[in-house]
Amino acid sequence: MKSIKMRQMLQKYGDIGRIYLVEEDDQRRKRRIKRGGNHKRQFTEGWIEFANKKYAKAVATMLNNTNMGGGKKHGFYHDDLWNLKYLSRFKWRHLAEQLAGDRNGLLKVRVECRESSEY
Repeated sequence: MKSIKMRQMLQKYGDIGRIYLVEEDDQRRKRRIKRGGNHKRQFTEGWIEFANKKYAKAVATMLNNTNMGGGKKHGFYHDDLWNLKYLSRFKWRHLAEQLAGDRNGLLKVRVECRESSEY
């Protein structure tokens, strides 16, 4: 799912600021295509910034482990589930600093996310 589609699906719950999606590794993509998968870009994880903190918390609790939507016949994401988590004390600049600094920044961001969720 691209960021435009994600924005369309989540826009009804509140104003969305920024969306950042992490594309899957090239080796994983080549393996998936070789075994008969589709050629579309897939993303492994992402961050969404809501304009209102109250709405972000509500959306994370309401949509976690629910179907993404669409009917069984016409919905491409019908069988997929939302996996959302509100990260308290996490700022967008933390993500930007890590990505600008080095390519291994995602590992550090994941560690920070885990640490912030323990509080």
